Amino acid sequence: MRRVSAPSALALGALVLLAAARTAAGQSPPSDVTTAEARSDDELGLTVFSASYLGSASTASVLVGIEVHGVSDAPLAQDGLPRRLEVRYLTDGGRPAATEHAVAVPLGDSQTVKQAAREGVRVLTRVGLTPGPHVLRVTARDTGDRRTGSVVHALEVPNLVEAPVTMSSLVLSSSGVGGVTHTDADDDRTLPLVARPPTGRRIFSRGEQVEVNAEIYEAVPDDLMGQLTVATSIVSSIGRAVYETVDVGQSETLTSGAYGYHHYTLVPVGTLQPGAYVVRVTASVDGAMTASRSVSIAVAGSDESTGGGAR
Repeated sequence: MRRVSAPSALALGALVLLAAARTAAGQSPPSDVTTAEARSDDELGLTVFSASYLGSASTASVLVGIEVHGVSDAPLAQDGLPRRLEVRYLTDGGRPAATEHAVAVPLGDSQTVKQAAREGVRVLTRVGLTPGPHVLRVTARDTGDRRTGSVVHALEVPNLVEAPVTMSSLVLSSSGVGGVTHTDADDDRTLPLVARPPTGRRIFSRGEQVEVNAEIYEAVPDDLMGQLTVATSIVSSIGRAVYETVDVGQSETLTSGAYGYHHYTLVPVGTLQPGAYVVRVTASVDGAMTASRSVSIAVAGSDESTGGGAR
């Protein structure tokens, strides 16, 4: 059986630097990504990431991404049935009882199997969760060779209706993200600039285009709210701002029905030295009411591997 490749030495060093970057830039460790590497040839590796968006008055709409790596190129399931990757997760915390979600990703043709083995499988779903702490317990099973994997992902869902201006979680993708992607909706959820799906990867090479995405919400759909300004900045591991761009936007009714602004821009990793950084997006109305979100990333060299996972 194929062994899951380990991240390069530079990528491992970048992971160590991520913690330093969060501390130096005044950021608490993010809870949006959890990774469990395969410990043997009989296991699957899993990366789980989550992003909270405005839903109803009482619940947030949480994007859950589950990336499975270490899939083998076995052509068929052992029981002779069409091969599939079975992904299940339980949500709890803030609910009276755990709720199970199940997704079956078909791996029936050789091209899909080869892509899954080479680049991984990504499952994107949505779930409504109340503000507060939650736990996702994720398991994956490949019917082709019966490999399994599991991970526990803890997240904190923010209250996105408590202030005049709020912001969703930040979502990342890059031109190097690939693999088999399965969604629970007709929308493939590709990000508009790099045309790739959201990912839990946080290590990128300098040769990639990296996109950061967020939604900003205004509580009052009124012209009196003033001018909306959105700044995207990059902070180094020593707390120094190395890049900033500022956009002026106009809120409108989003496809979700919320009133706000869809912000997306490229993060110029090609201009950054290898190391750890914090990407921060800050929205303000007339320089007064503000909302901000941050995410830690690491930049590897142009030719360096960015590690395992659905890429």
